[in-house]
Amino acid sequence: MGSFKYEVEELSTSAELHPVLRLRTTAWQTRTKSFNTDKHWKEKLDNTALHFVIRCPDEHIIAAARLSQHQCFSELPNGDTYAIASSGDQTFGVISRLVVSGSHASKGLASLLDQARIEKARSLKLPRVFAATSIRHRVSMLEKAGFRQVGEGAAYNSGPLASLSNRHKSEGMPSELMSRPVVLELDLAGDLKAA
Repeated sequence: MGSFKYEVEELSTSAELHPVLRLRTTAWQTRTKSFNTDKHWKEKLDNTALHFVIRCPDEHIIAAARLSQHQCFSELPNGDTYAIASSGDQTFGVISRLVVSGSHASKGLASLLDQARIEKARSLKLPRVFAATSIRHRVSMLEKAGFRQVGEGAAYNSGPLASLSNRHKSEGMPSELMSRPVVLELDLAGDLKAA
């Protein structure tokens, strides 16, 4: 039997989100011993965002991420996190809520989801895509995908990640997590002009 080839799939309806919410919860429970219910991870934005998943051979979701389109950062949960960036006057994209099952970590799934979301942003003709992450190794992964650091964003003030700002390593917070997210930007405007 050959090795399994992971493929990214775009979900067609928000009705398919429950397994994604469950994955978000279980992945963060593994890291932080908190976030004990799916309701913490369901945001209004999930109803309008594009969701991408990777399934394993038995069809359950092992990795997921979203891409959303916006006119201004205030439309985002924790929009003030992005206050150091300038969105200009054009619609832009935000990639967020990347999660990979712990049993499938380090297999390149995050990179596959990043590339799928970047390609979708290109196809939507979004001139810029932003990301914010509190995970140290994600910063370098996003830079390898073409993002550049804008700077340190405001701490998350609501939602399940808000507690990251108030926790310390002594409380069981993994060293890979930072108390304030780094904001990154990918400029696709040149790609759009060349097309």
